[in-house]
Amino acid sequence: MYELLLIPLFFTIILFLRIRKIKSFDHIGFIYSIWLFASFCGFLYTQTDILYQGKGIVKIEAVTYMLLMFYITMQPMEKSCQLTKKNYIINSSQLITWTMYIIAACSYLPFVENVLHLGSGNTLSTLSDNYGAQEIRNFDARAHMSWLGARLNSVTMLCKYITPILLMNYLSTCKKKKRWILTGLMMGIFNPAICMFNVGSRWVAIEDIVFFMFLFFLYKNLFPTKIRHYIQVTFIAIASIVTLGIASITIGRFANTEFTITEWLYRYIGEGFANFTTDMWYTNHSANGMHIFRNFYDDTVSRLNDLMGIRMYVFYTYVGDFFADCGFVGCVIVCALLFILGKKIFSYKNYSIYNIFAGSMYCKIFLTGFTYIVYINTLTEFITASIFFTLCKVCQKTYLIKATNHKV
Repeated sequence: MYELLLIPLFFTIILFLRIRKIKSFDHIGFIYSIWLFASFCGFLYTQTDILYQGKGIVKIEAVTYMLLMFYITMQPMEKSCQLTKKNYIINSSQLITWTMYIIAACSYLPFVENVLHLGSGNTLSTLSDNYGAQEIRNFDARAHMSWLGARLNSVTMLCKYITPILLMNYLSTCKKKKRWILTGLMMGIFNPAICMFNVGSRWVAIEDIVFFMFLFFLYKNLFPTKIRHYIQVTFIAIASIVTLGIASITIGRFANTEFTITEWLYRYIGEGFANFTTDMWYTNHSANGMHIFRNFYDDTVSRLNDLMGIRMYVFYTYVGDFFADCGFVGCVIVCALLFILGKKIFSYKNYSIYNIFAGSMYCKIFLTGFTYIVYINTLTEFITASIFFTLCKVCQKTYLIKATNHKV
């Protein structure tokens, strides 16, 4: 399975070329670094006893296909650049201001309730055991919360793609910053992760930390030194707590198995590359949308397992997700369409908050795409954010028109 070493080699090369081109480490370099690390873990996974023996062996054709799909879809991101005072258009919309106030105000109570519940008697064992509760019909992760806390918790969940961008926009544009807003928005960003910790789920925390780091690299040139230091210290403090939670759940879930925790981590981080080349590549069936849009179907995993003839509850990377639903040729078409969309998204020389959202959502496919397409489980949140930032774009155009007419 040494053919899989071609994937980390590929990302080593494009990361080197990116750094040499811009003479810095930016948000796109951050994405390439994630893929370099994950793909190398994928290779290490194939060298362990925990390796799942798939339907076939790793073939150079499968690896080449993956790399080609990676290149096609990732290439538009090369035009993305860090934000500066010269290319960033400040949005002064009242819609952004009031939405920021509302989200910040809504975040305090659910964050406190989730943190208190997390520390109320949970152990490594109970945190890992809680994960199975999600399989119960009508499961509600907010069951421990007050009536109001549960509803406000849903607001922070629904705005998970809105809150981080609003925080970065606020930090980079407003001279006088209100602490209650900063604190509330930070709580709003990390509250979904704390909430899901209570049911033994680590993935939301990983996703949120990675997305926040991506936005920091994107915005960092707009921040004064003092603000940049504040963000780094606050993020490190919160991320350390979240990382401790991730480690605790991982230890509780896998400590009593015959394999080491290191082997489990290799599998969790990098199995998508091995699974695609040893299983998905050999399937002769297509899910025709049932995989990516699984939330619209009943008993999806069992039906997909029977249809595809392989495990459909594990990771295959975002390329594997397209391959599962569309087949060999269909996956190429989807990646080509993404390439065209990406070219359009990253064609702008000046960036408003709408353009930043569109570019971030495109990049988010790759931030966690070494596992699966994150939008499979967050389609509602994505649609909500899309509507909101489209309204921001309309408000910005209206403001510019009024400003122009006033000058005339």
